[in-house]
Order: sequence, then structure tokens, then C-alpha cells
Amino acid sequence: MNSRSFFLMPWFLLALFFLFVQHPGWNQNQLNMDLLAHWPEGTVEDIQIIDDVLYYADGATFMISDVSDPIQPTELGSYTMSVSIVALLIDDHIAYVGDGSNLVHILDISNAAAPQFVAQVQTSNRFIIDMEKRANYLYIAHTKGLSVVDVSDELQPIVVNFDFKEYWFQDLLIDSTTLFATDRPYGLRVFSLNDPTLPKEIGSFEIDQSSYSIDRQGDNLYVTDDSEGTIIFDVSDPATPLMVNKISGAITHSAVIVDSILYCARGARLDIFNVADPSNPQRLNRSEMDFILEKIRWSDHHLFVTSYDQDLYILDVADAQNPIIISSIATGGITRDIFVQDQLAYVANSRYGLRIMDISDPADPVELSLIYTGDIAEQIMVKDQIAFIANYFHGIITLDVTDPQNPIILDEFDTGWAEDLVIKGAYIYMADRTAGLVIINIADPANLIKSTNLDFASNVVGLDVAGDYAYMAAHNSGFYIMDIADPIMPVEVGHLEGNIWEVFVVDQYAYLADYDSGLRIIDISDPSNPVETGRIALSDRPSDLIISGNYAYLAVGNSGVRMIDIKDPANPFEHGYFQQVTSTRKISASEDYIFLYDRNGGVYVLDGQESTTPVLPLIDQTIQFECIPNPFSETTQIRFYNSEKGPVEIRIFDQSGKQVNLLLKNELPAGDFMLYWDGIDASDNLLPVGFYFCQMKTSRGIATKKLVKSE
Repeated sequence: MNSRSFFLMPWFLLALFFLFVQHPGWNQNQLNMDLLAHWPEGTVEDIQIIDDVLYYADGATFMISDVSDPIQPTELGSYTMSVSIVALLIDDHIAYVGDGSNLVHILDISNAAAPQFVAQVQTSNRFIIDMEKRANYLYIAHTKGLSVVDVSDELQPIVVNFDFKEYWFQDLLIDSTTLFATDRPYGLRVFSLNDPTLPKEIGSFEIDQSSYSIDRQGDNLYVTDDSEGTIIFDVSDPATPLMVNKISGAITHSAVIVDSILYCARGARLDIFNVADPSNPQRLNRSEMDFILEKIRWSDHHLFVTSYDQDLYILDVADAQNPIIISSIATGGITRDIFVQDQLAYVANSRYGLRIMDISDPADPVELSLIYTGDIAEQIMVKDQIAFIANYFHGIITLDVTDPQNPIILDEFDTGWAEDLVIKGAYIYMADRTAGLVIINIADPANLIKSTNLDFASNVVGLDVAGDYAYMAAHNSGFYIMDIADPIMPVEVGHLEGNIWEVFVVDQYAYLADYDSGLRIIDISDPSNPVETGRIALSDRPSDLIISGNYAYLAVGNSGVRMIDIKDPANPFEHGYFQQVTSTRKISASEDYIFLYDRNGGVYVLDGQESTTPVLPLIDQTIQFECIPNPFSETTQIRFYNSEKGPVEIRIFDQSGKQVNLLLKNELPAGDFMLYWDGIDASDNLLPVGFYFCQMKTSRGIATKKLVKSE
């Protein structure tokens, strides 16, 4: 270690620096991957109706519609976020919109046709579930904890409290100074808001299952539970809620009470009860629907019903014994896969089936057609103007897409639970969760013929085919290699343990998305003896991957996509990332673009070209350090905070990613520290002007800052 490159010392005044200085680098959420376009459609997570105006979230878009004529809803305006919307609260001319990255956006909706951004506030790092407002305070339910935000000044919202971190809040309801909340694994909890900034728990009732929604009428509270049904409480004394009755019914996620009529969403069923006497509910109707009911809201004899992956439905319930669907509002559904060819995107969509889009301008896609294929379209491939769709529970569907504006269904081959497809010659190879490896002859796309299936493992979810071998990802059953030289009689020849979700083969290597271990690189030059040559752990669990050029791109849950340099298969390293998403499950690529699918936020189109800027891993953004000044000519101060006692390393890398100096490698106590770097390498040579990277590594993870050495 070079003694004149730096000195290290505790610096108690540094705490003040961290209190008053903004650190934009800590919030950096993309590196070496550029966002080209965002198609924000998705599922509806929340809705609210006020005075014949419907407010709802369609993926990452906040929608406003006039429903004064519920048979013909009219769109009034919209506002698109960068990630999915999970909760809404409308208060007069202000909309509070919670997104999947735990930001609450404040919008002025005085003009419904053009909502205007006012401000935003970062809440807890826990997922937002619901919001309620009383006076000048916004109460936000999280999967872990309750946030209180002072919104008296809409331009400067301030988080004033975050508490009850051990509770998994699901729904909130405020009545005067009492806050009722469902705690999903526990039941009902009651809080006093006498001090609005410090909610105090005053009562509870344990249900012991999965509690969801709350509604109230008079002294009675109606709480839905996934296993117990709808439970009616007397809350005349909020501190001691008393159970009055229980309406049994599994999978009850939402209920509303209107004039003694209780509407309960139970899976694909709408149950309607007269609860004028809460101790003796009378069933009025049990209405079966063709969709799963998620959330229900009421307005003027109409129910507004969200359905996961499907439309938003409007029901006329003027006659409670005969609810009628009178209209629906189309929502985006979830994109499951994209196949790009000749400036056309063939989109496998959870609600529609097949959507064909002109993406000659990826920022402004034009829909050419859509065709319903019967169930959840999971994956799509196109060959010789024939589209092959893995349709989840309904096997494979083939379509003639010669005319992209008029696709025609040719055949359907029901195998079980189709997940992944690969076409080779006259055969299609399919990963099937229930049937294993299925091989189908597609010489005649209008007459599919099964050659064989090999039920060798459960939960086969991914595959690739190269040469005479099929490579299979089978979740906890591991990674399998099958000899398919004879498609009628495939034979298992190799196997590795793991929790494998996807496999991608290039030359002699198989790249595995291992849910527990990250990216694993396997030498398959001898298929009977696969050997792991390299791996890299990731910040979250990968569920999908593709290879493009010298990089592997992995869909990594809440961490978006990670870009891994695989030029040296024995030493993969993270080169970039894009994490402006909330729940990434799938990823695919064309020659020019990477397509990332967020569960509710829609599709993100990313630049898939090789970057020239090297990147060091950014794993834990809670690591706090700064380089001041930056740019610097002679010396820069590296100020950092060590959150807990443990090893700390600080290294300098050049533009190629080569380490040029090790400034610190030592065990340090928790606290604030400072060291200097005067622009020299490990051999005491003065480094040239240019870009460098300072990397800090602790037991919590790794963070990187870009340094500019000037004249």
C-alpha cells in the first residue's frame, strides 16, 4: 500500500456533510444500458370512482375516464410513470399515485385531460400496498411498515414517520381519528391518530390467515380473508373489535358494503348478501364470472371490478339478485414474450394472445392486429410466416401471419402446460411443466403431430437446442442434457444440480439462470460430462436470460436486468444494469434491441449494442461515499461511511477495467472516514488525464463512482 497516495482518519464532521448534500450517484439506476422506449401497458392494480369519474392504473399509466354513461366509458386523460403503479388516492384536485419503486407522485388533476406533475416523495424501501389521507397527512401501507407523509405543502411532501415495520399491511381505512388496517398474516389492527404523526396501536383481532380488504358501514367493519371469507366486526369501541359473524368463502380478496348490501369478490364468483342484520347475513346471489375478480368498487348501482391480466369490468347491480356486465375497459395485460423480425414485433400477451406491432419506430409502436388464443400466451416464435405460441395451459397454437393485419389460427395442440419453445428443422421442442420435453412434428403447421414426450422431471420451464442435443432447465430438478439425434427416442446424457429457470447455449457453453446462484457458465463440449467454468452471483434471483454478442442479459426480479460481460467464460463480471422496473420476469432480444418485461409496468426497449464504457458492479446502493473534488487535477478526497464493523476495500480502476491501485484493504469500525488519492498507480507512477473508477466494497456489497482526472 502506497503511504503517500492517501491517509485514512475518522472524521466526525463528515456526518454533517451526509445530512446536507444530495448524492445523485446513490440513486443511479442504469449504467451502460440506454432506455429507448417504454410501452407502459399492464394490469390494473387500483381503482377509485368519484362523481362519475373513474381513476385507475393501467400498468405504468394513470388513467382518467368519464363513466357517467357506464355502457360507454370515455377516456379523459392520462399520465405515464416510468414504472408500474400500485396504489391510488384521489383527494379533490390532487391525485396521489404510488409506484412500484416506492415513490408517491403528486399530480394536479384539476384539468383531467392533462394531469400535471407537482412533486414526489420517496417512502420506505418496502412495497407500497395502499394509501389513505386525513387532513394534511398521507398514510401509506407497505408490505413491511406504515409511512406517514406530511402533505400540507404539496410542493414539499415530507416523510415524518415510518413505524410498525414488523407488520405486513394490506388495506387501510380511516374513520375520524381511528385507522383500521389489515395485517396480511395476522388479521385486523386498530390505531389511534390523535397524534397524526405518531399512530398508536390500540386494538387488534387475530384471524391467522391472509387478511385483505376493509370496508365499513356504521359500527360494523367488513374484513376479507383469503381463507376465512368475510368477517364482520362490531367496532363501536375501536379498541376492542368484536366478531359478529363470519361469511365463509375461500379466496375472498375484496368486499364493499352499500346500503346493507355486501358484495364479495371470491375468485371467479361475485357473492351478494343482505347484511341488514349483520348477525344473520342472507345470501341474495352467487354469480359466476368468466374472470378472476380482484378489487371491487361501487358507484351509483354499478360495481367496477379489476381482474388480473384482463379488462376492467363494469357491472349493473341495481337488481342485486341479477348483476349484469354492461361494459368493459380494455387494459394492457402482461407481455410474456416478444419475437422481432423485419420491423414487426410478435407479442405474446397474457390477455389477448397474439399482438402484432409495427416497431419501425420503437418509441411509437403501431398495433396492426390482435387475436385471442384462448389462454395465457407464454412464448412466441415465428418461422416462414408461421407463428408458434406456447399457450400455457393449452399447449401450442399455430397461426398464419403472412398478412400481419389478419393472422389466422391454423391448429392447436394441447400438451399440458407449455412454457418454452425452440424450432429446429421440421420439429418444435417444447418445455412443458407437466409433460417434460415434448417434441412435435410441424412439417404441416395446420396438422401438428406429437413425435414423443419424455417426462423426466417436473417443472421443466426452459430449454435450448443446439446440434443433436436439447438443454433443459427444470427448476429444482436442475439442468439436463438430452440426446435428440433421434427425435422419436430422446435420451438423457448429462445432468447438473441447481435451481435452473432458463438456459441459453452458444458454441461450447451453456449459460444458466440459476435462481439461487446467479449466472452459471457450463462447458458442454462433452455433453455427457458438463463442467462449470465460471459463475457470478447477482443482487437478486434471475428468472430469464438471453445472450447477445459478448454479453449475457439476465432478468433479475426487482433488480431489473443485469448486463454481464462473458468474453472470458471463466471470469464473468457485471458490465451494466437497468433497474427502473419493479418485477422483472422475462427478457428477450432482437438484433438491435433488448426487450424487458415488467409484471405491471409494461415493456422497456433497451439499447442492446455493446458499450465502450466499463462498469464495476453496483450491488448495494446503501453504501455511501463521495469523491471531492470531481473532476480533480491533483488530489481528490474519498469520504465514506462504514455502516457496520467489518472489512472495507477501496480500489481504483482505469477505463479498461484494469485495477491500477489498491487504496485500502482493512478491517474498520463503523463510522465516517476520509482518505486521499493523488492520481498515482500502485507503482507510484502519475496516471494520465482521463476517466477512472473508484470502487468501495464492504460486507454489505459494492458501489462504484466515476472519477475524472483533469489537467
